[in-house]
Amino acid sequence: MYKLVLVSLVIAVLWSGTTSAHNKVVVIPLGGEESNWRGEWLVGQTYSKGDVASNDGNSYLALVSHDATESNRPPAASHWGLVAARGEPGPQGPAGLASFNLTRRSATPVTNGYTSVDCNAGEVAISCGTFKSNASEEDVMGCYVKQNLSGCYFYHDESGGSDNSLQAHCMCLALPQ
Repeated sequence: MYKLVLVSLVIAVLWSGTTSAHNKVVVIPLGGEESNWRGEWLVGQTYSKGDVASNDGNSYLALVSHDATESNRPPAASHWGLVAARGEPGPQGPAGLASFNLTRRSATPVTNGYTSVDCNAGEVAISCGTFKSNASEEDVMGCYVKQNLSGCYFYHDESGGSDNSLQAHCMCLALPQ
């Protein structure tokens, strides 16, 4: 359960009336009471004073404890106070990718020490992995970027007596130009 702590409500008011605008801030203390986030408002739920629920993209604070009915659905002022109003839709985002190419690149088996698997120019490493039956905490792997090259690095330690080699793999993503 998420908790929302309301310490104070700050209302910024743009006050104008002369040749220049003056900003005024009004602070209304709410006593620091805890509020429980209840998610989407639902008919039939029991809401306690201080619960917060969402309805039509807005968030509301329960002013009194009550059982939810259609007649007290937010924004019913007798039961709910507005906490946050839904914003306006933003502009259309850019089109997504039409296609991409995902390639698995492998290194020769690593018996002990460091190796890397480089992606080709124009590709970026998105995932690194290994095939090994008994991986140890001394085995390290990750993705890297150096200058115009991306890939995966691997370190395999057999000093503890392990005799299994490590097969290193790197998933490389190529985006269309």
